[in-house]
Order: sequence, then C-alpha cells, then structure tokens
Amino acid sequence: MDKGFLTDTIHAKAPFDVTHFRSTIPRFTPENRKINTVLVDLLPSNHHPMALTRLLAQKAWILPITAMTKFDQLEKNLGTIYVSLTPNERHPL
Repeated sequence: MDKGFLTDTIHAKAPFDVTHFRSTIPRFTPENRKINTVLVDLLPSNHHPMALTRLLAQKAWILPITAMTKFDQLEKNLGTIYVSLTPNERHPL
C-alpha cells in the first residue's frame, strides 16, 4: 500500500508529471489516491513507527529494511528500538 502514502509524501492532490513512475500505477490515479488517502487517514498517527516496532519485536533475526531519505525519518525509526510491546501488541488477534 505504501509507496509514499504512509509517509505523507503522496496525498489526494499530489500532482504527477506523465514521466513520473507513479503515473502509470493504478493505485495512483486521482480517484484511487482519494480513496487511499481516506484509508491512510484512518490509521493512528504513529502507524509507521509502530509497524517497525512490531517487526523488530518478532524475532532477533528479523531486520526490516526501511527507505529513508531524511534525517528526521532516521530519528523516528531509531526511536522504535526503545519501545517495549506487550505480547498482545506484538501479535494482535
């Protein structure tokens, strides 16, 4: 789902030049961006760090690879190593 939606890079009114790679992907049509933006808005504001935290809590050998291009993204991602999760939070439902 992500490709920019979860990092707030992509939103319903994000313009795409016809040469941009997302302009050829169906999920990025103007209609689908509106729908996907509504779905992303339903997520809690801490959804990305929590997803990373849950991955890190699974097994010691699981290493998520994140795509970061900005220092604040690195800081946010590094902060996830200090979060403790209950067993329920690690494996909900």
